[in-house]
Amino acid sequence: GLVRAELSGSVSGRGSWSALGPPAAGDPEELAAIKRAAADFVLTAPQVQVRHDAEGLVLALGEPAVARTAGGGRLVARPRGGAPLFGGGGGALELSMEGGGLPQIAADVRRYSTGPGGLEATLALQAAASFGPLREMETTVEGVLRAGESGLTLAASGCAPFEMERLEAGENSVEDLAARLCPAGEPLVRIADGQWRLAADVEGARAEIPFLQAKAQGAEGRLLVGSAAEGLRLEAQVDQARLVDASPTTRFHPLAVSGAASLRDELWRGDLQLSTPAGARVAQVSLRHDEAAGAGGVAIDTDRLTFREGGLQPADLSPLAEPLGAPVFGEARFSGSFDWTGTGADSSGLLEIFGLDFRSPAGALEGLKGQIAFTRLAPLETAPDQQLTAARIDSLAPLTSPQVSFQLRPDALVLEGGRLSVGGGQALLAPSRIPFSNGETWEGELTLEGVQLSDFVEGSPFADRVDLDARVSGSLPFKVTAEGLRFEEGRLSAIEPGRLSIRREALTTIDAAGGGTRAELETPGGEGAATVTEQPDTNTAVEFAYQAMEHLAFDLLDAEVNSLPGGRLGVLFHIRGEHAPPERQEIRLTLAELISRNFLNRELPLPSGTKVDLTLDTSLNLDQLLRDYVEAQESAGSAEVQAPPPD
Repeated sequence: GLVRAELSGSVSGRGSWSALGPPAAGDPEELAAIKRAAADFVLTAPQVQVRHDAEGLVLALGEPAVARTAGGGRLVARPRGGAPLFGGGGGALELSMEGGGLPQIAADVRRYSTGPGGLEATLALQAAASFGPLREMETTVEGVLRAGESGLTLAASGCAPFEMERLEAGENSVEDLAARLCPAGEPLVRIADGQWRLAADVEGARAEIPFLQAKAQGAEGRLLVGSAAEGLRLEAQVDQARLVDASPTTRFHPLAVSGAASLRDELWRGDLQLSTPAGARVAQVSLRHDEAAGAGGVAIDTDRLTFREGGLQPADLSPLAEPLGAPVFGEARFSGSFDWTGTGADSSGLLEIFGLDFRSPAGALEGLKGQIAFTRLAPLETAPDQQLTAARIDSLAPLTSPQVSFQLRPDALVLEGGRLSVGGGQALLAPSRIPFSNGETWEGELTLEGVQLSDFVEGSPFADRVDLDARVSGSLPFKVTAEGLRFEEGRLSAIEPGRLSIRREALTTIDAAGGGTRAELETPGGEGAATVTEQPDTNTAVEFAYQAMEHLAFDLLDAEVNSLPGGRLGVLFHIRGEHAPPERQEIRLTLAELISRNFLNRELPLPSGTKVDLTLDTSLNLDQLLRDYVEAQESAGSAEVQAPPPD
């Protein structure tokens, strides 16, 4: 009633596995290679030991068994430790597969068993493969493999790390993909009836999108991918993800992404929604790509975005909008696309500004409007002669009808010119190039044509000490360096008579003594010049100079503007005019006072009409003044900023 046997020898044979079916016309080459290998292989086992006794059948390998395919593939089975290949209804082994276009697989089959339903194995699997556009995939999975007449399934016992070198689409490939593939209520992999399918919940997915100069991070959702009669099929549901800008100059802040994408009949489709992290809707993104034609595109449309206090703000979307001080009110829209064919890629876009009000570094700006046509989106670049206009800017003086023409290049902002109305005249900005490299110097020139300076003085921290009625023209060449704004050889001249009043507390020193800088005073009526020289115990000339500058009507005013060390701005005035106080003044002296000269010991009024030829050398801390002004604009309503007086 018992058969005992011990056999040893070699085994060879030929076999096939039909569950995958024959190669189909739409199969990727990698899947076709697997099907051909499964349909016909040769098995050799150089050392096989077979024992049968009261414990049943035991099968062991002295050397690895190898299955070879006609295409050069190899499947190798090795003993696992000292365990038999088969015994007691099951066994253990190590498997590896490579070559001949087959996936690279290393499997540690810790225990398998056979029964009426087929084979069931508990294993740890490492695999590397490519399928169609899915290139260089790698994963490590632990779980249970089941194989039988109905096909093969692999159920993962936990999340499996997954990496893929790229999702192939030519110049528009997605690269460096990684994720965790987790059980989704069904086997991770199913192969049956000649088709295969992978289903998983996705956690922590990331990818680089070079043609968008962007990255996707932290994606979660569900993935279905597999074969179909028409070819590779994919369904991806994105519950949440982050889109991060990867361009050298950041174009947008991270955005939340949700939506779906699919691949059917060699046609990619995707519809995604972009939102701020706070949940405000930003844009709709549509993807289309025809693999057969090698052409497709991504379209982006924000529709009309409304900006309001307490709601969505431009700075929430892009650091490029940070100069638009919050709160920003108004509407804008962006639409654009990335398009590609088999011969190359292109991108374009249009930013429409329907009207924005905000607080700029120069002051409150109203009614910014215009359209900006982008000729490339990665990196950002515009066509020449883009124009923006506004209604007004409330700066030190009201600036009306400002407009600027520019071109955005990948490495710089090219200002093609600008103009605005101010003080009854015009301020013109000459063409200049503003590089994006930190610390790189750029130059420009501001030209004034008939600009009244009184409003600027009234709006400055010196309004309580200086009055100036002067309409000027001239040019102010400047440089913007790592240290700040610097002026070089600027010149302004009054184009009509005006008035100047500088209260003496605004001046720290004045020198009107003989032998050095002098104040030459011409008597009313022009009957010769009298040079006033200080006596050792008097300060009459200095007193006259103070009075002259408190009420000065001029017919000539020239100013030289130059930056000084330490961030100071120097303005050297040459002013010619006469003393013109509100009430007529004259000096009345007795004969005794003239003979004794005692009048020099008391304060004397400077006579009205006294001719004045004045050189006034002033400076102020421009760096500090600009910082204080910008901070005041940002705080929008803080206490008035005080600047140091000129000296």
